[in-house]
Amino acid sequence: MATIFISYRWGDKASRDSLEATLNNPNNSFYDIPLEDRERYNTTAEIQSYIDRKLNDASCIIALIGERGPDGRWMNHELKSAKRLSKPIIPVRIKDTLGITPNVISDLEIVEWNVTEIQNAINNVFGR
Repeated sequence: MATIFISYRWGDKASRDSLEATLNNPNNSFYDIPLEDRERYNTTAEIQSYIDRKLNDASCIIALIGERGPDGRWMNHELKSAKRLSKPIIPVRIKDTLGITPNVISDLEIVEWNVTEIQNAINNVFGR
């Protein structure tokens, strides 16, 4: 089973939820870090450590690229940590948006908001 961490801006939560609902099948398990989990920690270092532990458990990361791009520090940290941990990253452009691709993943091919394309990208990561 693919354990997929979804990295996204809080403003794009509806798209995150839509993606999970659309791709929900026995081969995929999705998770992220809810805001309330981040609020439990007092320092930036504690939050970063928590994110890193969660990313370490992921098989791959889907990075949702919306209209505002990755302007949140936590999304940037998630993507940098995923790279450092050598986790496969699948950048997905949210439907009808033109946001800037984060520099840390600018070398990766963007997958458009299409169920077949996204599932094919996941399958390619896992050799399915």
